[in-house]
Amino acid sequence: MKVIILFISLLFLGNSACAATKSISENNDVSQCIKKYGESNDECLGILNEKSESKLNSVYNTKLNEIASYDYTRWWRGTQEQKDRMLATYKQNQKEWIQYRNNYCELVSTQAMGTHAFGEDMLGCILNMNTLRIDQITRIKL
Repeated sequence: MKVIILFISLLFLGNSACAATKSISENNDVSQCIKKYGESNDECLGILNEKSESKLNSVYNTKLNEIASYDYTRWWRGTQEQKDRMLATYKQNQKEWIQYRNNYCELVSTQAMGTHAFGEDMLGCILNMNTLRIDQITRIKL
């Protein structure tokens, strides 16, 4: 009897975990633009993209300035060379991340290519990836 109860519990737990998983291209703000403006959603979606890119760039530049102005002597045996390497690595990492984000979002939006949903899926993915990247950048501690 206990085995049956355990099996049924695991079955329900497994189904609820699967139902909670959503696509990286699903984004509530994009859905709201589509719901509100239908096929005439270009301006709304453009504003979402601009806000997201602006916030990402702002967080990136804030961290860049923080690294550039950081007193590396506070690191144990810190050197100017370490700080310079960190700055160069941070800049290169962001360039590579943007390329990764664009390629990844294109990959997950492939099923919608050639349809009106492609742009919406692509933008939803980019917005979600930007949010994740902003969180990653804010977690860089000096």
